[in-house]
Amino acid sequence: MDPLTLFAGALSMGLWEVTKRLLEKGVVDPALALATERLEKWVQRPYRRVEKDQSLREAVRAALAEAGAPTDDPDDLARWLKRMGLGRLQAERNAALRRQVAQGVLALTDPQADPPESLMTALGWPRSRKGELAALLAALRNRLATLDDWRPLIEYADRAAGLGLLQAILARLVRLDALILSTEAGAALRVAVVQAGLTEKEAAEIEAR
Repeated sequence: MDPLTLFAGALSMGLWEVTKRLLEKGVVDPALALATERLEKWVQRPYRRVEKDQSLREAVRAALAEAGAPTDDPDDLARWLKRMGLGRLQAERNAALRRQVAQGVLALTDPQADPPESLMTALGWPRSRKGELAALLAALRNRLATLDDWRPLIEYADRAAGLGLLQAILARLVRLDALILSTEAGAALRVAVVQAGLTEKEAAEIEAR
């Protein structure tokens, strides 16, 4: 499979997982009711595989080109994705990274803003080129907003942003990912076993390890 399709597929998987978590763990607010209802209807539709979604592939291609990626040659694009850490999104074990990229797409409502520091760290993205990551996230967001199949998710994020709720919602998802570990047996909850009588500081230090 070509690198563009692989990247678009990984992105769509991340967005799909984030959508389900938004509905399960997002902030409940009456002002978000209509956007949430539309999102619930959207996520109930059959998942469309990226190989059959030419509009998504073309939108991702255009967004990559806007960010300066070499989209004309598959080999050059594959090398660019690998150099920028985006090639790792395809690995089955990297579901959390796919969600992190998806959350970055939803979060970047201002194309002039810096990309999330945590995302640059996770990808190993060069700090000197953070503008390219911001451009990519913003371009992906803008292109997805033009697609009927993805517009409800962007509209939900825009509505939440307008209410000042988006960052709190995404922060909750980030905390949830921090509590979940990938193991050979599947997903597991991170816990800390502490002895009674520990101070809050001591318990926090143990939990941070």
